[in-house]
Amino acid sequence: MDQLLKILVDTPPELRLQILQAAAPVLQEQEKTKQEEAKVKQLDREIEKRRIEAQIEAGKQLRICGDHVTMSSEHLASMLDGRNYYSTFVAINLREFNIQHLLKNNNNVNDDMVKIFENYFDRSKVEDDATESVIQNAIDYLLKKLFVTFDDFTSLKYLNTSRFNYLNSNTYNKLDMKNPDVPNGKAPDCTFIYKNINIRIKDGDNCLQDFVVCLGELKRPEECINEDKYVGQLCYYLDSVLQVQNRTKVYGFITNLREIRFYYALKDNTKNSPVMTFYRSETLQIFNKPSTSTPPAKKKKKLNQQSKQSDLNKNTIETFIKFLMMDFSFYEYKRLNIKPNDYLYQDEYRIKQRLGSGATSMAYLLVNKDYHESDNHYIFHVIKISRTHDNEKHFKNEIEIYKQLKTIDSNNFNKFFSNIIASSPESNIFFFSRRC
Repeated sequence: MDQLLKILVDTPPELRLQILQAAAPVLQEQEKTKQEEAKVKQLDREIEKRRIEAQIEAGKQLRICGDHVTMSSEHLASMLDGRNYYSTFVAINLREFNIQHLLKNNNNVNDDMVKIFENYFDRSKVEDDATESVIQNAIDYLLKKLFVTFDDFTSLKYLNTSRFNYLNSNTYNKLDMKNPDVPNGKAPDCTFIYKNINIRIKDGDNCLQDFVVCLGELKRPEECINEDKYVGQLCYYLDSVLQVQNRTKVYGFITNLREIRFYYALKDNTKNSPVMTFYRSETLQIFNKPSTSTPPAKKKKKLNQQSKQSDLNKNTIETFIKFLMMDFSFYEYKRLNIKPNDYLYQDEYRIKQRLGSGATSMAYLLVNKDYHESDNHYIFHVIKISRTHDNEKHFKNEIEIYKQLKTIDSNNFNKFFSNIIASSPESNIFFFSRRC
């Protein structure tokens, strides 16, 4: 149009009408093109608007432990299997780390710890046809014996959670047309919590994920632990822990009792959209010579106990034990403001379920250690734990207010308020009863 105006300025008046008539079809076509382009842009804007609205609506359907989660990788990840999760989220965000360097400051491992492994199994225990349950039973025995025997050296407790879909148990897979309202929880094979957490897995399905410190996955000896689907499975579990607990780092491992590999997930919250990066160690051999097949029967008979024990790779066993015996700060558990040596009344009560979650604390229902309710069924015991160290001052204020109210009118106090039985010296834990 601008070019046409320039032409008309330099054109004699008698010719301008002819030029305009000749240019009219072109101008009309140009205007039509602009209108079509505007429609396309408007359609694109409408599509993007609907996409955002759909994200927001889907995000409203997701709540993990009471904390709002917008529609993003968490929702998509719950719909993917291990292989697809790996290709979508892990492959481009996978880095390497040196596990020995990470654990180098742990000097608590001794020969007695290693002997627990040496005395239990040899290469024949991990034959090609060994089932995952055989591997699970081996880990159950080894870790329970290790933690019981050397309780003073560790901050952890081991749980076999291979049959309990507790992780992300509050999320739902809306793509499952048959069971869209059935919880889509996951069941890591090995779950580690602080040793002062007294919880029965069956009772604590809705709150066990609050206490996860680190995880482990087990595979059959014939399966390669480096397959994408297995790495993706573990990384999804680690991702889920970070999302549920709103923490930034969590460790895990995969083993088939021939090899073991360590991982950790790291979430960067400094950006508008949190970025997840995954790290893996080198693959460590549990036996000095990698076993690719079961030795012939005749060779098995010639193996004596001494040769079986020496077949274990002591460096790998020590690395695994070090990982389980690190100072509690190493694991960077930050869901609740607790330490492994805090007194949580674990000698008298077990945590049964989460009652509530607030900005400063979380509350859990307790039952007697033998799983029976209190003799007085109208009195309930509750433990309330602060979320962070900064929340302790709020706890102190709350205690003082309770004391003042009880002093003013003790008779009516118990009708409306919980009775604080005890609190920790650091004011990070309340233990109280409530009459109902």
